[in-house]
Amino acid sequence: GGVREEGSDVVREHLVLALEAGFFVDYRRAGLREETEEQIRSIIRKGPVYSDVSSVRQICSLLPSTSPFDVWAVRMTVAIMMVTTGYVRFTLAPGPSRLPPPPPPPH
Repeated sequence: GGVREEGSDVVREHLVLALEAGFFVDYRRAGLREETEEQIRSIIRKGPVYSDVSSVRQICSLLPSTSPFDVWAVRMTVAIMMVTTGYVRFTLAPGPSRLPPPPPPPH
């Protein structure tokens, strides 16, 4: 990876942190496709993960193929789940959402 890819990784990581802090992030525009998010959510809900989101590496290992982008996609999906469902980091805890709904897709 060159400087451009490394810069993109830094930006993506900052987007995850911003979302976790309660800021609106257009994660679709950042590249997280709905299909990818649903696939990751499904992995998180089932065994052997069972909603334990402490190991991004374990979640990534259950994806059909893993790229550096997938690591970000897992981190972003976990952040989305954390904020929208009241997750407390690494555990499930019900609570109010601080995240506005994503914008509708362009027509």
